[in-house]
Amino acid sequence: MSWRSRRPSLSSAGRAAAVLVALLAALQVTRAALPAGPQAYAIVASPGVPVSALSLEEVRRIFLMRKRFWKPGDVVTILLPPAKSQTRAFMLSRIYQLDEPGLRRMILEKMYRAEIDLAPKVVGSDSETVDFVAGSRGLVGLVPAEAAAGSPARVLRVDGKLPGDEGYPLVE
Repeated sequence: MSWRSRRPSLSSAGRAAAVLVALLAALQVTRAALPAGPQAYAIVASPGVPVSALSLEEVRRIFLMRKRFWKPGDVVTILLPPAKSQTRAFMLSRIYQLDEPGLRRMILEKMYRAEIDLAPKVVGSDSETVDFVAGSRGLVGLVPAEAAAGSPARVLRVDGKLPGDEGYPLVE
């Protein structure tokens, strides 16, 4: 008995399925290797927030927890993207201009100096950020622009521009 006789044979349908699986795997690898276009990020705020536009410097002041009120009595509450997400990496580099340990240290220092009561909430996903912001008061977060499309959360202008406009500053 040779080794070929012990090998199970594949039916033509089985071979076709195996080829299809191999092709799909190759397509996924190829698709992942393609460079993505520029990713725009949107600042989303609760519907009742009394502003519609911020400068990039004001965005930094909000996320650095230096601006704590939208207006007297309306507290600014920030949401942070999940750790190790692309949104978090963008936020760290473009808005905070810190690395992850630097952000943690800044938050702990602000808590120690009683500048803030609690650390900002870290959400599980971009869609969770949009849902929280849309359903709460005074919240603000950063999400990929397409995650905010069609949401009741307000997309704020940054430096007078919306995501997709020429010269919008929050583009990766």
